[in-house]
Amino acid sequence: MNVLPRYLVVLSRGVAAIALFAMMVLTFVDVIGRYAFNAPVFGVAEMIQFLLAISIFAAMSLASANRGHITVDVLEPALDRVARRPRRLFVRALSILTFALIAAQLGELAYEAWRTDRTTIVLDWPLAGILCACALLALVAFVVELSGYREPDAADGPPEDA
Repeated sequence: MNVLPRYLVVLSRGVAAIALFAMMVLTFVDVIGRYAFNAPVFGVAEMIQFLLAISIFAAMSLASANRGHITVDVLEPALDRVARRPRRLFVRALSILTFALIAAQLGELAYEAWRTDRTTIVLDWPLAGILCACALLALVAFVVELSGYREPDAADGPPEDA
């Protein structure tokens, strides 16, 4: 049960970790090159922007699986006393809808970028690939949220409450 979402969460975790590590290495190499050798890495800011987008979209499914949604601590205890289950159902439905809309919009943008052969400003990389990667990661978040998968150590209670 929930084997696919578990693998998707593991995949998302790996993608986010690789993207964050690549950002760290690029920043380190750029700073050393810039100040020690007066030779910065060409296009590093653009590369970091794309890696940041990939890490954010990869982390969306992790936030869902760990029940890491943003909450307002002032309101949450009061809402939990009155309507814990309806609130959770509402948040889950809103998350599913949001992830679906994000994935669909990014898919449309990726298709349009591919159709018009759009490229990045500095590095002249095709935008379709980056947008498609982000759309697929948003789709992973949609599948994880739709399946109701929760990490076993999710801090907000057992999966039955979702």
